[in-house]
Amino acid sequence: MQVLPCLQSSCSAQQVARPRSRCEFEVAIICALQLERDAVEALLDEEYETDGHSYGKASGDHNTYTMGRMGAHHIVLAYLPGMGKANCAAVASNMRTSFEAIKIALLVGVCGGAPQTADGTDISLGDVIISQNVIHADFGRQYDHRFVRKDTLEDNLGRADPEIRAFLGKVSGYLVRSRLKSKVASYTAALCDKDGFQSYAYPGSDVGKPFLASYQHGKSTCRAPTMHRKRCGKTEDACNSVLINSSLPSPLSPSSPSWSGDKLGSDNESLIHRNTSQNDGTVLTRGQTIPQRHPSIHFGRIASSDSVMRSCQHRDDIIARENVIAFEMEAAGLWDLLPTVIIKSVCDYADSHKNKTWQKYAAATAAACTKATLEEWRRTEISLKRASSPGTAVPTSKRLRTTRSNDAGREEPEEEEAKLERKGGFYQISRLRIHDQAQVTFGDVHNHRKSEARADKK
Repeated sequence: MQVLPCLQSSCSAQQVARPRSRCEFEVAIICALQLERDAVEALLDEEYETDGHSYGKASGDHNTYTMGRMGAHHIVLAYLPGMGKANCAAVASNMRTSFEAIKIALLVGVCGGAPQTADGTDISLGDVIISQNVIHADFGRQYDHRFVRKDTLEDNLGRADPEIRAFLGKVSGYLVRSRLKSKVASYTAALCDKDGFQSYAYPGSDVGKPFLASYQHGKSTCRAPTMHRKRCGKTEDACNSVLINSSLPSPLSPSSPSWSGDKLGSDNESLIHRNTSQNDGTVLTRGQTIPQRHPSIHFGRIASSDSVMRSCQHRDDIIARENVIAFEMEAAGLWDLLPTVIIKSVCDYADSHKNKTWQKYAAATAAACTKATLEEWRRTEISLKRASSPGTAVPTSKRLRTTRSNDAGREEPEEEEAKLERKGGFYQISRLRIHDQAQVTFGDVHNHRKSEARADKK
């Protein structure tokens, strides 16, 4: 994989050697959508398993992985077979069998956001949400007129483990938070300049403005959709498809000027007015130079469910009751299985004006924030004891550099294969042909023989 010069970390490839086995992977990244995975893959500093070598996976693990390096960390990127909590839980469970040393799992992608945080801070499209806690929003009882979430201690998702809570306390502090915002802007800009990622560019501040909860998509510009739905009795999506292909004017048509949700009916009175005078610079988008606002980073509670939130009233009710700032569909399946941090960027306001205009830019800012956040995470030292622990998968073969004397008396190099098998707690050399006067320089052979000698003395 080609590495962007401007994205190269201060930690060079020479300083971070490739892992010898799966036990050295401590960071997992999980994405649900293809556009989310593409953005993360583009920010890898190195991709492993490109030269025919494979780290494999445990028996019974049905996941698909990409392994590489992001900064100083060895990364395993997992692919979800589909959206939703069940898919995420299945992938997390399988991952634990193959990668037992995972210290942090990052759920990266896009989400729906609240217009404001609890303290009144505006949340703009493209801003990044980092989880402090997760609630299972659709786990409860459905009554005739309302849904009641189960909120007892036994029914709630647990707290993040102490290491994750301490880490979130660090990155939410003044110093790191300011550093993250600067790096997110830099990494996002570099990603959007890469070939194939021009469509991930900043869409513009005039697209995707938040509306008041009382303002429903399409009701002000045309009464035809509402009247048609009452007449035909079809679902909203089915009705919209009829309207798009008919002569009735539909504000829900993708070809409509108001499809982006920013100028529906030019009803500015229904907009949530904000101070948009402050910009962080300009960006070239679709051949035009437009003002750009750098993404902000917000920390708070996230609501997770299997349904897409597209209702202002239900959104605001959950925000008021649960004090959440974002809505997504996978976190509840991952939260209790692995030490988790959710990093998702706001692509819509979880209302009836929801569309996909901001999805790619949001995926880019989420991936950029992931890279910046990992630069603050400290990896642990991998000991030889862990490398020889049960359940560790090692490459199926190693090549040893040996030398031998030829007929002329000169030494010449020779490569010999040696398969490593774990026996009695140590990796043994099961097949190694070494000629007379051969000098083995493969370090693992020497280290494991020393370990065997110490064990024999005991």
